[in-house]
Amino acid sequence: RKEAQVADEIGANFTSNQKVVVPAVKHEMTRQRVLVLQYVEGRRIDMLGDWIATGKVQGRAIVSTVMEMYIQMMLVDGLFHADPHPGNLMVTPEGKLVLLDFGMAVRVPREMRLRLIDTVFAAIRGDVDGIVDGFASLGVILPDANRAAIGALVKKLLAIASERTVTRERLEKLLAEQVLAELYEAPVVLPSDLVYFARTASLIEGLGTRYDAHFNAIEFASPIALRLRGRIMASLRGDTPPAKTGDWVVELGGLLGEVAGVVTRAGKEIAGIVGGRLFAAGLGGMTRSGVNGDSGMPPAPSTPSIMSKSSA
Repeated sequence: RKEAQVADEIGANFTSNQKVVVPAVKHEMTRQRVLVLQYVEGRRIDMLGDWIATGKVQGRAIVSTVMEMYIQMMLVDGLFHADPHPGNLMVTPEGKLVLLDFGMAVRVPREMRLRLIDTVFAAIRGDVDGIVDGFASLGVILPDANRAAIGALVKKLLAIASERTVTRERLEKLLAEQVLAELYEAPVVLPSDLVYFARTASLIEGLGTRYDAHFNAIEFASPIALRLRGRIMASLRGDTPPAKTGDWVVELGGLLGEVAGVVTRAGKEIAGIVGGRLFAAGLGGMTRSGVNGDSGMPPAPSTPSIMSKSSA
């Protein structure tokens, strides 16, 4: 029933968003160990190739909706769906995004949201010291770290991420410049509070590159996020009702995905190149941060659910 309550709350938060579907809980059929949701026709978000090829849906629009949804949960609503992977996201034939599985959810404290925002806007400004400060405030950088060395590494990563090349070329440059070796030598960790956000960043980046080889989140997001900074901060202060979302959420989502994912993404994606394939999402063997395996989190409680159909 706790999962049902989370589903109800997230559904209420997206009532006015016509691009996102949160299946309604069927309370009259739900029991202590069985969750029943509204049936919604759809297809897994990573199985849209023929729909995109025929113009039925637009890949970039789908990725933007994913950004919008997760950034609203993370920075506006403060209630975050903490199990982001393609199996929990569907797309309807009309191009709407469907969110499934509410067994893992976390509250995002206001202070954490403000720290994330500060770090994101430091990246927009190209303020390397501000990014390092933000990472320190989030617990990503150890107290005894050489901040100058971390700053130099951040500068390299941002420069490569901002290049107008396809994603594979940017990753190959990471290899060529031995940035990955520096990354693994850096005294950085991934606090447990950020594992959920890092997984989401990997999902967004993976979907973006799957459907757009030139996907570049920083270039995509920066101008609108800068212009709307005041509105973003006002929503965090509670000065304005956050229910209605718009382009600022979509654009900020791209940037947050790039900044939060730049460290956690690199290892697995480059490993994909070495092994002859690219991974769409997930953390992988983040042993330096104490995170291992595919998810980086303990498994969600096993709660049977009757949910939306996923067609191949």
